[in-house]
Amino acid sequence: MGLFKKRKDAIKRVKSKHIHEIICIYCFTNFGHEMVHFRASEALDIDGYRAEVDHVLDAYRAKLYMDSAGEIPVALNPDEFSEANKGYTNGVLSSLKDDNGRVLTRRLCPNCHNDITMGAGYEPSTIVSVVGIGQSMYLNSLVNTLKSVTSHNFGVFCAPASSTGPLVLTLSFADSAKPEISIAFLDMPGDDMADSGYMDIFAAHIRNSAGVIFLVDPLQFRSTQHRLQQLNRLEYDISALSEPTEMLGKLIEKFVPRQANGTSSIPVATVLTKSELLESLSYEGGYLRQSSRIFARFYHKGFYNLTESEIVNYEVDDFIQLVDPNFSNALKRRFERIGFFAVSAAGARLDEPLLWILHQLGIIDGFYESELR
Repeated sequence: MGLFKKRKDAIKRVKSKHIHEIICIYCFTNFGHEMVHFRASEALDIDGYRAEVDHVLDAYRAKLYMDSAGEIPVALNPDEFSEANKGYTNGVLSSLKDDNGRVLTRRLCPNCHNDITMGAGYEPSTIVSVVGIGQSMYLNSLVNTLKSVTSHNFGVFCAPASSTGPLVLTLSFADSAKPEISIAFLDMPGDDMADSGYMDIFAAHIRNSAGVIFLVDPLQFRSTQHRLQQLNRLEYDISALSEPTEMLGKLIEKFVPRQANGTSSIPVATVLTKSELLESLSYEGGYLRQSSRIFARFYHKGFYNLTESEIVNYEVDDFIQLVDPNFSNALKRRFERIGFFAVSAAGARLDEPLLWILHQLGIIDGFYESELR
């Protein structure tokens, strides 16, 4: 599939000094830095500064079936203030002095009044979506891995940027030549991907993503279900699981923009969850060898290891082709850049799909082991 073409030279990156358009990681409106609003630092008993319901913010929250934020400090539009009240950092509007002399730095999206990230306007927006079965469990484990393992291996600081609506994490590299990355995770279970209440936000979320992590539970494959039933080891409730091809169809039809040839160029990391289940099957003459690299604990350190990743890629690809060739063929027909991965609830290889996407985007380097000898 040409995903792991050997590259002897590291990807050349130059940190942009230009002002960048902002993409809100909540409603995905595109706007210029000068259009941001600012949240007042506190509610005052003064006209124009008293706490009130922010109807713009509440309208967004209602789309996600969230409660009202209640009465909060007001949002201020910088267009209603003189230029002398505005502060800029490297050409980007970064602060606003209110009528009481308070300097406000909490910037908001003008369309939904959610907070924008600290790097918005200074760096290009990079958004990664996580969709599919087991999203919440994977997300919790991934966050822990990013903080405890990936941060050490790649010199990166991982911090929550917001917990309102989607969870937003900010990755800041010690290497200042690498851009700060905001990763917005929406809780988008595969069986609810066509829910009309979420449709507009979810659709915009994926269409504006730089990459997608697509989670697939091995129990969605009928072949895996039958094998476990034969062994009297089907201990999971599979009644609510849709087939992977059905879930993929929703993803393609509703969310992913296509090119003229009917494919999408967005990098899609297709991830088998519950690799420990596949490991147990391997001991019963299952689909994978007991020595499969899928089950090995491996960590990418300082660079994305293309040798290791290529092995796992082809093993998972072969497994999916074996248990559900229709799903495998649909993936390859609709997406130009696919990586195959397997993760376990115990923490094995949890950050690998995200690191692959960051490598595809040129944010981290990737090398074959032979290149480093």
